[in-house]
Parts: sequence; C-alpha cells; structure tokens
Amino acid sequence: MRKINDGLTNIQRYFKNHPDKAKERNLRTLNYYHNHRKEMNDRSNKYAKEKNEEYKTLVFNHYGDKCSNPDCPIPPDKMDIHCLVIDHIYGGGNKHRKSIGSNFIYRWLVKNNFPEGFQVLCVYCNWRKRFS
Repeated sequence: MRKINDGLTNIQRYFKNHPDKAKERNLRTLNYYHNHRKEMNDRSNKYAKEKNEEYKTLVFNHYGDKCSNPDCPIPPDKMDIHCLVIDHIYGGGNKHRKSIGSNFIYRWLVKNNFPEGFQVLCVYCNWRKRFS
C-alpha cells in the first residue's frame, strides 16, 4: 500500500477526486441544516449558556462573590451572582471588551489565569463608577 503525502485526509482526497459526490453531500448537509435549524440553534445556545455559567462561577470563585466596593449600599446577604459584574480596575473595559468579543470576558479571564486588574462589583457600584 502506497502512502500519499499530499496533506489531505482520505475523505478530502475522495471528494477532490469526485466533485459530483462532494456537491451532493453539500446539498444534503444544507438541507439537513435548514430542516433542523431551530433544534440545532437551541442545542447550541443551551450549551453556550451552560459553558458561560461555568466560566462565570470560576471567575467569581477566584475574584470573590461579593461587591468589592466597601461603600456598597447593597448588603452582601442580599447580593445575587446575577447582580455582579467584572470591572476593569484601571478602566479601559470598553476597548478590552471590543478586542476579545463582548460575551467572552469570563472565558478570557479563565484562559488567562485570572490576571490582575479586575474586580467584582455589583451593577449599581459599576454604574456609579462609570458615570462619576
């Protein structure tokens, strides 16, 4: 058996040599996607939400699960994890968010080993910091 070293997998090589079969397969895949789009999107969205919650939990376990502002008017026992946000201590959050993608801050923090320069604030304190 001879070994072909063209950098292609067997399936890629097959479809390169049989373009009619490749077109037929592409049409089947496209039809499947159109017929099952809602189901596939729902499954994907559910997975993304679960993954984001995992990252969020890891981040708040590391940085703390209460507001870092000592003057926070909301008592810690009334604080819910859904009311907490990650804040860039020295500013620049908007620019940073645009560079990594708006929904990926928790994942970015985990993948970068929880870097310095971030804190947990409640939504109220974060809003006050932003506009003061």
